[in-house]
Amino acid sequence: MEREWKRIVFWLKANAPEQLEGLRQGASAAAVATLENGVSQVLPDDYKELLRLHDGEDTTYGLLGGWYLLGAGEALQHWEALGGLERSGAFEGPHGDFVIEGPVRAMWRSPAWIPIVSDQAGNFHMLDLDPAPGGSPGQVIYYSHDDAHRAVLATSTADYLRKFADKLEAGQFEVRRAPSSRRYMGLRDVKGSDDV
Repeated sequence: MEREWKRIVFWLKANAPEQLEGLRQGASAAAVATLENGVSQVLPDDYKELLRLHDGEDTTYGLLGGWYLLGAGEALQHWEALGGLERSGAFEGPHGDFVIEGPVRAMWRSPAWIPIVSDQAGNFHMLDLDPAPGGSPGQVIYYSHDDAHRAVLATSTADYLRKFADKLEAGQFEVRRAPSSRRYMGLRDVKGSDDV
């Protein structure tokens, strides 16, 4: 996982160093343990390694192409909020047919889905610790809050970061800057996809 992260940091240092300024210090062992206890799950080692490097970000523009890396506390807060919505009945009734891509369960919410990245509009990339048959525990999935789209994005946190690094290096993301001031305005996916 560390190799993939270093590739991302290397690209950002060369092309958008401003994006790195908002990365937080690593999560403490206690913060990671609080997340694991809160979700009643053992988290994959590569995800815990990422949290130990950086406990999320405080940036204007999401580090991962407009998607924001969540810290351990934020991941737990979003997980709890989704659980509260489920308990309130928000996911009951007809919501349309599920659109499933890959081995992910066709359901609105699972307690085994842990938010790790957010678009700050209610959509997440989540760890899936209880995948459908053929899936990998710890795979990363796309979760839409307002429709039934679920998709496997990567087989693990390390694979997720590797795919993002590959796309950076292949030119799929461009750096946006204000025309007159050259002020940094984030990364734009030139293909406009919901994954990294």
